[in-house]
Amino acid sequence: MELYYFITDLTLHVQLLLKGGIEKDHLKLALEPEAASVWCQQVEAGKKSVFCRTGSKYMVIDLGGMYVCFALSTYL
Repeated sequence: MELYYFITDLTLHVQLLLKGGIEKDHLKLALEPEAASVWCQQVEAGKKSVFCRTGSKYMVIDLGGMYVCFALSTYL
């Protein structure tokens, strides 16, 4: 039942964004660990992100709420 409420809430938010002028092809759904992974790739340490070196591997763990979510990434 929880998934039903998540999808319903998400659908309502997307409809509001579209009515507000956001184009559909500019929206992407990302889970929190995935979004954090993208952010990590843009964090700068000096001039280059420490996560954006060829072969870099890292894990983002979301420990909030009732669930634990993992995102494992390798930068190619």
